[in-house]
Amino acid sequence: MARVVELARATWTEVAALEPERTAVCLAVGPMEEHGPHLPLGTDVFNAEAMQRRLVARLLEAGYDALLCPTLPYGTAPLARDFPGSVSIRREHLAAFVADLLASFARNGFPWIVVTSCHLDPPFIRALDEACRTVNEQENARAVHGYEALVLRDLAAGDPAEVWGEAAAGDSHAGMIEASYLLALAPELVRLEEARRLPPVPVAFRDLQRLRSFRQLGEGLGYTGRPGEASLAAGELWWRRYEPAYGEAVLRHLRGEDVRDLLAWTP
Repeated sequence: MARVVELARATWTEVAALEPERTAVCLAVGPMEEHGPHLPLGTDVFNAEAMQRRLVARLLEAGYDALLCPTLPYGTAPLARDFPGSVSIRREHLAAFVADLLASFARNGFPWIVVTSCHLDPPFIRALDEACRTVNEQENARAVHGYEALVLRDLAAGDPAEVWGEAAAGDSHAGMIEASYLLALAPELVRLEEARRLPPVPVAFRDLQRLRSFRQLGEGLGYTGRPGEASLAAGELWWRRYEPAYGEAVLRHLRGEDVRDLLAWTP
């Protein structure tokens, strides 16, 4: 019977008893990053953990064991560095650290590794892609990463309003979309009254590349779009849209299929 083994709570002998070819090592990663005055610094971490929980449920249904690692709650977030509480790790350091982390599992006989994150920052994405590529090439692992690619394809295809409705127009960071998916996860973490006081600040996602700091957004408050129009319905749409696609892509990967076209993103 498929099961979840929590790495931090297990003994080494319990980990050793898992069947490597039917076990997926699962690691969630996300930064401590400002998301305006209405969303917590751990917004991206909560998203990654929630998607990982859904993924693990799919793995169990398909007969795979899940070796669940403690979340890595830091990453590359250079545009948020000017905000108290935000933490940014240099891309090359993050890539090397995660590569070492993943290699530890591969060297002990667990090649199937799934890194789940949803932080749409190119240096962060490149760091995790590099870490997976390194461990795959050097340790003959089968590490994969790429939940972000599903979201980025939507953003690259046009205005978010085409998917999420007019309230999402100009939403690119800490706006209605992120407030909505967190409402669907942990409504107590969304400061809705604060969000409703914020004036609209539409900024296209492609224009974020011109910024040097999120301090340039929302009169220094670090948000875009219309966060006050967040809704539970929009949040549930997020999970219905991305969870099945990500889960199926990972399962195809575990079956030996090449899913790079689905889970790879070239900025």
